[in-house]
Amino acid sequence: MDYDPRHHDLLEGIAQPGDRVTICHAGYYHGDRLLFRAKVKPTYSPLPPSSPMDSGD
Repeated sequence: MDYDPRHHDLLEGIAQPGDRVTICHAGYYHGDRLLFRAKVKPTYSPLPPSSPMDSGD
């Protein structure tokens, strides 16, 4: 899910609007009214595989 500070409370880390996040606790609406924002954490993508260093031989 994409982070939207109007609908989400960030529990840890840093996220910019549009960054991928994981929902930890669901938020709630009553009709069009937001009662409780969803609690979210940033979703970190795995690091790309490291390339072997060139030995220079």
